[in-house]
Amino acid sequence: MKLDDKIIKEILLKENYVTEEDIKNAADFAKIHRTSFLDYLLQENLITKDLLGQAMAESFKIPYADLNSTPPTSEQVQKIPEEIAKKYRAVIFVEEKNKIIITTDNPKDSNILLELKKLLPGKKISLAYSLSEDIDASFIHYQKPLETRFSKIIENGGRIAPELLEEIFEDALVYHASDIHFEPRPTNVLVRFRVDGILHEAGKIPKEYYENILNRIKACLDFDGHLDLLFPARRVWKQRVKDCSLSNLEYQLVKGYLSFLEGI
Repeated sequence: MKLDDKIIKEILLKENYVTEEDIKNAADFAKIHRTSFLDYLLQENLITKDLLGQAMAESFKIPYADLNSTPPTSEQVQKIPEEIAKKYRAVIFVEEKNKIIITTDNPKDSNILLELKKLLPGKKISLAYSLSEDIDASFIHYQKPLETRFSKIIENGGRIAPELLEEIFEDALVYHASDIHFEPRPTNVLVRFRVDGILHEAGKIPKEYYENILNRIKACLDFDGHLDLLFPARRVWKQRVKDCSLSNLEYQLVKGYLSFLEGI
């Protein structure tokens, strides 16, 4: 659930996370640069995403669940059927013998607990708050495998190479991959992500589409079979992105790649 900017400003001021002057400067920045006022607050290190999450949780009078630092497992996510999870924006954060903490970005929905008590009988259920982007990232566990999505894109036709790349980049971002490897085989190209220093198979691309994918990548990058998402961070430094956490650098870099694809 995307909260209204006005509500976020009121919460941040009420909880003394920022000052009136900070909000005014942020509003001016957002107007000039056509962006969100939150971008200014984050870039100026006036708040962090965790502080924003904590402020929102305090306003709802429930705990904050940091899904970015403590991501739920696929098993946890899939214990709630996809339709219900996406309807109520709900993810299991903690599960113990008789107790479950469900996190959501929409804790004001009075039907959440009613629905989940039917689904999880005999459990004491309590709510926590998580940022919308972290809830969305958790929903990756409902996605079909990358290779299945590749097949659907190819079946539908259209701009196949850019769409294949978009799926690859989006998954790489969610899984915090530091590198994307493309490994040609006799009949296909294996795509692998490096996560925490270990290469994991992500999917396979039919070989006939590989040349188009290469052309799009080589148009703006030196490409030797893999994309290093961390080395080009110097480009981000040049743009003076002040939040230089690993997750933000990854986000900025992948966003740049996707913007490039949209323009070709």
